[in-house]
Amino acid sequence: MDFIKKNDFIVKHKSEKYFEQDLCLYKQHFPESRLHPELKRARSYNKRTLDGQMLHDLLDKIPSDDILSNRKKAATLNDLIDKIGSVDEKESKLAEKEELAEKESKLAAQIIVNAIKNEDELKALIKEGAQESKKKANMKSSPE
Repeated sequence: MDFIKKNDFIVKHKSEKYFEQDLCLYKQHFPESRLHPELKRARSYNKRTLDGQMLHDLLDKIPSDDILSNRKKAATLNDLIDKIGSVDEKESKLAEKEELAEKESKLAAQIIVNAIKNEDELKALIKEGAQESKKKANMKSSPE
């Protein structure tokens, strides 16, 4: 690839978005590069520049199509990972909802049990009060 085409490719395709994919490819082809210390310290503000430097070296060893296909593979893999993550999130939310529904049903059952107990206690109190009223009425009506 001549200088102009190489430079056009670098200008067009250097991006912090593909930094990690290009870095993996770069490490495969240049395991002992002078650029590695800088790549380890890469920050968001210099990733685009470093990606351009990696592309420059990679284009000397591999065709541009290989670089782009590596980016597509990695992007597809990232999409798959995102989908798996969203499925996991949905499953955990569903599990939380099921757990909450189970807790709500247990609470409703407890409320019903308490209401029944309260009703029984109320009946017992009414009976007790009725018996006391009868005793009082009997005491008043009985001659002394």
